[in-house]
Formats: sequence, C-alpha cells, structure tokens
Amino acid sequence: MSLVAVRRPTRTVLSIALAAALVTGVLTPPAHGQAPDGACAAPVPIDEVSDGLTGTGLTVSDGTTPEPFDAEVLGVLVDGIAPGIDLIIADLSSPAVERAGIWAGMSGSPVYAADGRLIGAVSYSLAFEQSSIAGLTPAAQMTKLYDYPGATQSLSLNDNVQLPTALQQAAVEASDASSAEVGEGMAPLPVPLAVSGLRSSRLPELEKRLRSRVEIASFAASAAGAATADPSEIFPGSNFAAALSYGDVSAVGIGTTTDTCDGMALAFGHPFLWTGRTALSAHTADAIVIQPDGGFSYKIANPGGVVGTVDQDRLTGLRAALGDGPEPTVISSTVRSSTTGESRDGRTFVNRDDDVPDIAPFHLLANLDRILDKIGEGRASLTWTLEATDRQGEAFQLRRRNRFANRFDVSFESIFEMLDWLFVIEQLGGNVSYETIHMTSTVNESFDRLQFGAVAVKVNRSRWRDIGSISRLRPNPGALIRVRVGVKRQGSDAVHRTLYRRMRVPHRLSGQSMTLGVFGGASVQGETNIFAATTLNGALQRMRRTDSADELLVRLQRARGPEAPGPLVLAETERLLTNVLGGRRTVRVTVR
Repeated sequence: MSLVAVRRPTRTVLSIALAAALVTGVLTPPAHGQAPDGACAAPVPIDEVSDGLTGTGLTVSDGTTPEPFDAEVLGVLVDGIAPGIDLIIADLSSPAVERAGIWAGMSGSPVYAADGRLIGAVSYSLAFEQSSIAGLTPAAQMTKLYDYPGATQSLSLNDNVQLPTALQQAAVEASDASSAEVGEGMAPLPVPLAVSGLRSSRLPELEKRLRSRVEIASFAASAAGAATADPSEIFPGSNFAAALSYGDVSAVGIGTTTDTCDGMALAFGHPFLWTGRTALSAHTADAIVIQPDGGFSYKIANPGGVVGTVDQDRLTGLRAALGDGPEPTVISSTVRSSTTGESRDGRTFVNRDDDVPDIAPFHLLANLDRILDKIGEGRASLTWTLEATDRQGEAFQLRRRNRFANRFDVSFESIFEMLDWLFVIEQLGGNVSYETIHMTSTVNESFDRLQFGAVAVKVNRSRWRDIGSISRLRPNPGALIRVRVGVKRQGSDAVHRTLYRRMRVPHRLSGQSMTLGVFGGASVQGETNIFAATTLNGALQRMRRTDSADELLVRLQRARGPEAPGPLVLAETERLLTNVLGGRRTVRVTVR
C-alpha cells in the first residue's frame, strides 16, 4: 500500500493529518515509571508542577512497545488551554524526539514524575515548527474525565496558546527553536487520521464533507479491523486509535494512551472532534514509522481491532470504556462489472449517525473504483435501500433506483445523488437513527448514453407530425395521443431504436390548457427539488417521486402556482430503459 500526501496540514484549532492503517500486533509494555499494572495513576497536583521538575514519558514510534523519553518542565501557563485549565510547558528529549521532534500521533503520551505520579500528557507543540518543546495537559484535569458524564462549562479552544516572555526565553534556551518560532505560540498536536478504501485523488472530496468539523489533510491508507482485540493492549504509552468508521472505509484517529483505570482509558490530551459525549470505537494500533513532512512529523500506524467505546471527547482528551464497541450502522454494497464479470461485497461500519451521510457514499465509491478498476468513462446502475428511524421513533424506508453515464468519472458520478439525499435527510430529520444502507450496482467501463432524435405525435387516427411543427394540439376528451421517439446514441446521427408511448386524455380536462411534454429521464433530473422540502416526510415524498435517468416520460402537465412550484402532472406514461436517456420536447395542448 503506497501512501500519498495530498497536501501539508493546516495548523488550526484541530488540525488533522490523514495517515495509514493496516493490521496490528500484540506486545506488552515495559515499566518506565508508570503506575503499577492495574492501578490507577495518581495525578500530580498542578500547584506542585514548576520550573525544573523532571519526569519520564512513554510513547511509541515503532510497533507497539512504548519507548521512554525525558521531560523537563519549563513552566506552567495559567489558563493556557482554557479558563481553569493550565498548560504545562516542557522540553522533551529522546533519540526519536531528536530525529523527528514532537510528532502528530504523540498526543496523549504520559509523563510521570520520579515517584510514579502522572504529571500530564503531551498534547501541544510549537504552532508551525518541528521542535522538542511540548505542551502537557495536566493529569489533574484529564483524570476528571473518569467521573464524567457531568456538566461542563462551555469553553473555546485557543487557536494558538501564546507564551509569556519568560517561558518564550526558556523555550528558546532549551531547544533549537528561534524566538520567532516560539513567538507563534503552541497549538494542539495534529491527530493522524487513517482513511482506508479511497485513492489519494479521492480524499479531497471526503475532506470537503468533514471540513465543517475539522481541518484535515489527506493520506491514502488501508482498513482498520472489524474484529475485536484484547483490551489489555491498551495501556499507558501504547498506541490508541479512535474511529468514526471501520471496515472498507476506515476513518481512524491515531494517538497515544495516557492512563487506564478500572476498565477505562484516557488518551490524546486534547479533543478529537470535540463533540462532548460521543460513541466512537476504540482500537489498538501498530506504529510503522514517524514520517517527516516539511516542518512537522507524523506517526504512520496500522489500526487494529475494536477494544472499546470512546464515550467522551473533551478539551482535556478522550475517555474510553474498554470492552465492547458501540453498535454501528452497517453500510454494505455489492458491485459487479458487466465488462469483466468481477464482483465484490463490501462492508463499512459507521459508529455515529452524524457520520453516515458523509461516509456511506464514499463506501460505494471505494467499491465502484475497486471493481471498475479505473477512473474514467463508463455507465452504472445503482439501487440502494435505507432503513432508519426518525426522531419520533417511527421506522421508515427509502429505496432508490437510477442509472448513470459519464465520459470522465462514472464512479464519482454515481454517488452524487446519494450524497445530496442523505444530506437532506440529515438536515431535516435531526436525530435520525440509521440502521442499514445496502447498495447494489452494476458497472460497465464503456460509455453509452441515449438522446432524442425525431419526436412525432398523432391524435387518434391522424397522421404522424413532428412535434416541432405543431403550434398547438386540440384533442377531444378521451382522445388517444400517440408519441413516437427516435432514439440515437450520443454522438451518432443514426437511429438506434424507436420507442412508442400512448396516453388517453382524461375527460376531466375538458376545456383546459396545458403542455404535452416528452422527456428523457436525464433531462428532468433535479426538477423535483428535494432541497425545497421543509420536513423529513416532505423530503421523502419528493425523493420517492423523483424520476430516474433511464425513463422515457410522456406527460400532460401545467404549471403550479407560486406557493407550490414545479409542474402539476395531470396524466403520465413512462417506459424504463437500460440506458440513460436525455431529451426534451414540448407542445401546447388545449382540450376541446
């Protein structure tokens, strides 16, 4: 599996780098000053932390075995993280730190005093430079997470924590950082987020879906394990992974375990998504390498199996209950190629309902790319079924069937409609609980799309006339209108096939004026405006009556009023095809 950096990460409130994921191994930790096995660490009170205090930390740079590093406290920045939460400034040293500086993925690395008490967790670094200067989240604040849930004050993360002059000078004297670099302040360490299933060229599109919550940069990766792992693999200094999803499309944040106590674990020392109460799956991980990237370094690691549930995502870190993971939404797909005959069944498990609209379409994209085995022209059919429950606890189902054809990227073309529909359901449904989404698709790597040639109509036994030569039809109530459509392959002048439809004029339309419309389904895509819906039920109704791109539609219709936009269909006939069809012809009609 190759790793491709899309761009260097942006350092803001919660920068997130996307790293790698494969499979994990199992090793046991050495004893380097941490609390005795099975015991809960005692925190050092913040008023006992001062300039000159030394300690020993634990972190993993390769594999699963923590390595020690030394830490010397340079000072304490009062309210450095937020009101009432100080930030400990320390200089770290070890062979790995000397090579790479403090790296993304080191977040949560515990630092112990000589007597075994926990000083804090590595969680901040200089904002824009590789350095040995770290910010530690005080253990006395982190261990309060063990007592959650409970009320917490609403706080804002500082974009950068500004150091006072004395601490700036101490940081410059203790490291290679310049005065200008130290003057930029400190920011939370990035969290490497392993994203599997998508090629590097696809990752920016997933970024757009996640950017409303976090700033991210992307690396292609492979999957996190869906099987359970041994919770004993989570211990102070070990790798720690928190997942939005796992399986085909994994989105897994990599960090370090700070402490374990009575079946719970603390990690990161700063937020992941900062959602407060949450339900992410906790995973083991196996570090591959600390990868330099310009002025910063990142841990590339392989997330492993599920070892528990991350139930708190707060200013001072994550809390996980070790054991069972959360109950996920199952996203499944079956994709077959009519070109090669190859097929694949895929599964992705999404932990939070809020993430389903973002991740489900990209699960489909990953499987389409895998089976089509190219980015380029082609055509695809897709049927997907959603099972969910609305905020009132009422179960509902949505089933959609459609076809797609694109000269440039048929896989990506095939997920757009699902992206839009799930977005609307999420926005209008509020607390929608997703049960399952299953998708079935057949792809072909040859582009083929149909379009209208000549379109003719006749009423009863009159002769066929080209629809463009008629200014108005004047049928009697009950008259039979026949439509003949010559269909061509896009780019060809030869008639590929001829289609016929027929419609009888309803007697109730006597004396009324309207329009006879002949449409290819691809030409009316989007005319049912699902974004105009104001309720979930209204949106679902609009979705269920949205036409497919492979339909030939013949309609008698008239315009609605301003309060109900869109045409009012008075009578309709349709025919399903095996290709996308585009085209539109209309003629005015007055019923006698």
